[in-house]
Amino acid sequence: GSGGTGVATLADHYVLLGSGTGTVTPITPGTSGLVLTSNGTSADPSFQAASAGHSLGMAMVVGG
Repeated sequence: GSGGTGVATLADHYVLLGSGTGTVTPITPGTSGLVLTSNGTSADPSFQAASAGHSLGMAMVVGG
C-alpha cells in the first residue's frame, strides 16, 4: 500500500512535494543551516543558504 501517495516507503526527514496527479516526490533534507526556498511557480523548491541582509525582528510590549 502507498497510502495514497504513490510511494511505498518514505525516508526520515524528507520534505514531500505534490506533483498534481503524479506521485509525491520526496526532497532530500538540506544541510544544517540551509532554508527551503521557492524557485517560482514552475520549479520545485530547494534548500539554499539564506540571503544576506534579511532578518526577522520582534518587539514585545508588556503592560499597558
